[in-house]
Amino acid sequence: MLRIQTKRKPTLKLTNGMRTVKFALFFFSLIFFAFGLKLVVVGSILNVQFKEYLDFQGKTSISHGAIFIISFGIIVTLVSFFGWSGSLRESRCMILTFSTFLVITFFCEMILIFVGFAFKETMFSMLQQEMIKSINSTQPGIMKTWTVIQREVN
Repeated sequence: MLRIQTKRKPTLKLTNGMRTVKFALFFFSLIFFAFGLKLVVVGSILNVQFKEYLDFQGKTSISHGAIFIISFGIIVTLVSFFGWSGSLRESRCMILTFSTFLVITFFCEMILIFVGFAFKETMFSMLQQEMIKSINSTQPGIMKTWTVIQREVN
């Protein structure tokens, strides 16, 4: 009888500090995984419930915001999965992928903050012009949206 010997990967003896870091990464990644899934669910609900309402801008609809929430939830879920799974398996590759995604996300957030501050006045004036145009619109979806807003604000 032929026996095949397989080499087992030696397990590392983690110190208390490293074990704490491992479980903290596991715990926080699991929390962010759950929040990412919640964002996907909330975005899906918003997309279904507010499909009939049009946004104040005639070119876009409210579903664009819901789609943004869904895609953000998918990204959060994916990134946190790499952190969660990498800490559980002690996989160096998954931890490096998780770290890379975090660095990319950080720089994208910084870019969005700077662009938002740079074009703040332009965005406000464009939004104001589109809202003034939409008040005089005869499209049923826009009229319905304005009616709902006026009822809820009063």
